[in-house]
Amino acid sequence: MCPTIILDKHSEQVKMVVGGSGGTNITTATAQVILNYLFFDYDLQKAVVEPRVQIYKNDTNVEDCFDV
Repeated sequence: MCPTIILDKHSEQVKMVVGGSGGTNITTATAQVILNYLFFDYDLQKAVVEPRVQIYKNDTNVEDCFDV
């Protein structure tokens, strides 16, 4: 599991609650959803369904929809 609670730094109000469950990709997938939503201004649905890049030890995996 990777529960994450993000607070607004000024008001200390909850800005986002996100997390995931299952295997080794949880941390990077959760981080990518947070980045997509908070920094790239994607709506939540788009932030979640966007393709992922996963890095595990010395192995980088990209989803098939990326041109590499």
